[in-house]
Amino acid sequence: MLSSLAEALRLGGVISFETRNPAARAWEHWTRAATYTERDIPAGHLREWLHVTEVYQGRVAFDAHNVFQDGRDAVYTSVLYFRTAEGITTDLEHAGFSDVTVVAAGAMSRPSTTLSRRSSGPTSGPSATMWSGSLVVVSLV
Repeated sequence: MLSSLAEALRLGGVISFETRNPAARAWEHWTRAATYTERDIPAGHLREWLHVTEVYQGRVAFDAHNVFQDGRDAVYTSVLYFRTAEGITTDLEHAGFSDVTVVAAGAMSRPSTTLSRRSSGPTSGPSATMWSGSLVVVSLV
């Protein structure tokens, strides 16, 4: 897929994306105690928290619990891969990108809304503890 992106990008073109920073070890803070929140949503009162179920070689699996007013616990399992900047840079250069820049975590600001914790990076609640990433900018020169 990276090679296809490099082929489709015109000279001077830029692609940017974010990635998690493994050195931050953010998953260590994804506990019920650290991520538990309660809030009112259009469907009623919601209790939510995260629970890490597996950490292995940069792969982190976790469950997001969403307990609704009727007691139903909707559990969504997610898997994130935490890759090093060196590994990402190597793969991008191998795919044909010639100018790779990694901006360290904390260098960007991410707004959020109270309605959706997935909007763009909340400042409180379960997802707030998940953000510890870097911005990767690649281009063809």
